Amino acid sequence: MRICFKLTTMIFLIIFLTADQGNSAVKKRDLDLIVVLDDSGSMKKNDPEGLTKDAAKIIVDKVDMNDRMALVSFGTKSTLLSGLIQISNENIKKWFKSMIENLPQKDMYTNITSAIERSLYELKHNGRKDALQSIILLTDGKLDIPGGEAKRTESMNFLKTSIINDYKDLGILIYSIAFTEESDFSLMQFLAQSTGGEYYRAYTTSDLKDSFDAIYNDLVKKQTIELEETMPEPKVEKQEKLPPLITPELPEKKGISVITIIFFVGTLVLIVSAFLLVIRTKRKPLSEDEILKSSLPESKEPVSPQPERLEEEKDTYKTMIRFTSAQENFYLEPDVKIEGVNNIFLKKRITRVGRKGDNDIVLPHSFIS
Repeated sequence: MRICFKLTTMIFLIIFLTADQGNSAVKKRDLDLIVVLDDSGSMKKNDPEGLTKDAAKIIVDKVDMNDRMALVSFGTKSTLLSGLIQISNENIKKWFKSMIENLPQKDMYTNITSAIERSLYELKHNGRKDALQSIILLTDGKLDIPGGEAKRTESMNFLKTSIINDYKDLGILIYSIAFTEESDFSLMQFLAQSTGGEYYRAYTTSDLKDSFDAIYNDLVKKQTIELEETMPEPKVEKQEKLPPLITPELPEKKGISVITIIFFVGTLVLIVSAFLLVIRTKRKPLSEDEILKSSLPESKEPVSPQPERLEEEKDTYKTMIRFTSAQENFYLEPDVKIEGVNNIFLKKRITRVGRKGDNDIVLPHSFIS
């Protein structure tokens, strides 16, 4: 019983593993992700314990070994601290998290436009075309650059038109997290909604961790959905429709079926076999003389009861006589003919042969015995 149970379990397991569960269940698209962190002095003031850095490290631990990450910091200008690199082992993860930990956070400005543009350049030139591309933007302030309000307005317009249009065309998602009440909520929401990402507000450590967890879960979901939508369907060549085949109706065969014939033949064979068996059991055994008589070959000419006399021939020296008996060691087929030889069959157990007249076979005097 245990063996049957194990075999049954194994069969069901093989069927389950080999069943077609859809493309998304097999694998998901790889991810090219850039973490964009505010490195202005206000971040250090609003987050003296470095909670935003700890929250950003969560995403590093979550990504798969085939995924790639890059790190961009921004203040007065943006800096690519690490280009896209595959997070394939624990050493790379530690190195990446150490770069996040060592951000100085002392710049005076918050150049969001420059940071998003620098991330776009990295993904456009180094990103994988078949991967899901995305950035996570974390800031505590509003767009602020040197040059006054005119420069700020110009930078804002450039961000909302030219740069965001490139993101849309390339399918790059922006996830934005606004940290503190001083953040530009409307801009964060616009960037996310325009590109298909999500927008979050985080005021506490718990909010930050929940935001990064939600972002990663949404990325995984989009990786799976994108795989199903973008996989090309197999091309099927159009074929001309052929007219339906017309199969002629065959007349029904009337007569006895093969099974019926086999049944009757088998029954007949059994009856005949039984009949022969009955006859054989009822037949009387032959006597010894009958057995001997039946074993002797039939003579073509009737045997005369009188002693058989052989006539003399002119060429006596060429004439020979062969005696054959019914016994196996003496028997010779009667139809064997040898020129110059007379065949005489002996039909008695004791046959007398000689020149005297009282013998069964009388030989002429001219015969040489």
